[in-house]
Amino acid sequence: MNTSPFRRVSLISPMCRSKRLLRVVSVLVATAFLNLQAGGLIGFAVGSASAAEGAGARKLAVKVYPKTAGDEALAKAVYVVLRGGADRLAQQGFQRATGMPPAAAQALARAWQNVDKGRALLKENKIADAFAAFTEAENSARAYMGYADRALVGHIYKGLGIGFIAASKPAQAKRAIKLSLFAYPNQTKSEYSYSKEFENFILSAQREIMDSPKGMMEVETSPEGAEVYVDFEFKGYSPVTVQNLVVGEHIVTFMADGYEPLSQLVDITGGPAEYAMGELIELDNAGAVQKASDELGAAIGTQSVGPKAGQYATLVGATDLLAVSFGASGDNFLVNGVYMSNGQVSGKVDLTIPRDSDVMAEVESIFGKTMNQMPPKVAVLAPLEPDMVQAVKEVASEEEEFAPDGSLLIDPNSPLFKDPNAKKKDGIEKKWWFWTALVLGLGAIGGLTYWGVTAGGEQGGGTGNGSVLINLGGIK
Repeated sequence: MNTSPFRRVSLISPMCRSKRLLRVVSVLVATAFLNLQAGGLIGFAVGSASAAEGAGARKLAVKVYPKTAGDEALAKAVYVVLRGGADRLAQQGFQRATGMPPAAAQALARAWQNVDKGRALLKENKIADAFAAFTEAENSARAYMGYADRALVGHIYKGLGIGFIAASKPAQAKRAIKLSLFAYPNQTKSEYSYSKEFENFILSAQREIMDSPKGMMEVETSPEGAEVYVDFEFKGYSPVTVQNLVVGEHIVTFMADGYEPLSQLVDITGGPAEYAMGELIELDNAGAVQKASDELGAAIGTQSVGPKAGQYATLVGATDLLAVSFGASGDNFLVNGVYMSNGQVSGKVDLTIPRDSDVMAEVESIFGKTMNQMPPKVAVLAPLEPDMVQAVKEVASEEEEFAPDGSLLIDPNSPLFKDPNAKKKDGIEKKWWFWTALVLGLGAIGGLTYWGVTAGGEQGGGTGNGSVLINLGGIK
């Protein structure tokens, strides 16, 4: 029975695409511009925040409008760059503004509380109680997984996986651990150091992921044009083809203004492409959000942009909002917009970018010009269990040496293993019986050799020549 909190994906048959242009734009955006991000993660959560830390984060919304209908593809590309930069600002305390309703916020807060409870119980080796806590966390988040961040999902399925390992249910354990690793991929065995069995299990799961064949997925949504994330990393706008996916279940999330974020599980088998359809549900205030968005786009560059930005930010639950228009003009690109923080316009955008310049770098510089802070070039995930990683590092610093896999290298000749009170033993060469045995042995060897050489000569079977090679302690 499937107990996943995600909605199961609907697999649909291949169909003729009536809007090929949208698919082409999506592919171009996902490939040409994501490749310029220098390996940075582009997802809607990159931290490992607890419930308390998440509650204090600033909520950042990003809007990009085309100046003309012909600039629509350009605007989508610029959005990818700005959205990616905004997500990398998670390290500076920003999260994506999703317009989360109170019920969802309360449910995810309860999930975090149970996760923290389960983590504490694991450290006390109370595996069964911890499993119950992680199960409660999953149940709390079940209806709102589209709003959950990657750290919460990583914790839930890590905890469930450990419980299944302890219960000798390897199939369920592997499924849960892989879901955790897909959501939060930089986990290490030190974060599973509750027992050697758990450490070995995650290493085995990581090896399977590394050696796994790849598959692909065709994604569509209703409505079209929704943002598509796979394992919390942006892949383009629907309809889109997502390639190079490791075999296994992946978390696919769809997002669009005025709609509830939707998460599903898609099982990649490595065979023909999987077809996924995400049917998004309108929020109660969807009409108001769309109206405010349209009015904000029309107001950019006018005196009314401040109030319109404030209305939109309130509807989507944003403490901060970056809204710009983008379009081509001769040999240049023109960017105009506004940055609002806590209901006040604190920065304006008025930028002319030559076509032959590093356009995407210039676009990302908008953060520095308006917010006085730039996103890091590469977003590095914090450890899922920072205290456990730190504990291992502290132990390592006190030990002699560790192998690359984290195991301790022991030198038997180390002074740590010598008894300072022990009497020094004489070497074997200082024993009287050693030299007696050596002389007798050499005499015996010499006699046998002489007998063999002369006997061979007398019988005509030898040359009358012989040699003896004695190797004592490496000396010939």
